[in-house]
Amino acid sequence: MKNYFDKWEEKLNELCITYEIPIRSIAEIILDPKVLPMIRGKAFEYSVAEHLREKLPDSVWSVGQPRMNAQSGQHDVDL
Repeated sequence: MKNYFDKWEEKLNELCITYEIPIRSIAEIILDPKVLPMIRGKAFEYSVAEHLREKLPDSVWSVGQPRMNAQSGQHDVDL
C-alpha cells in the first residue's frame, strides 16, 4: 500500500477537480497574501505533529490531528 505522501499529485488533482480549482493557478492561489498565512499555520501543525511522533514512544503517546470545524463556544484543537 502506498504511503499517503507518495500520492500527493493525485490527491492535489482530485482536490482541484472537487472544488473547481484551476490546477494551473494553484501556486498563485497558495501564494496569495490572504491564503498563505492559513497554509503556513496548518503546515506548522503538521510539522509539530511529525516531530512529536518521531520523539515520543508510540507505546505511551498518541499524536493526533482532529479534523473539526471550530465554532463559537468550542475550543479549537490543533494537536
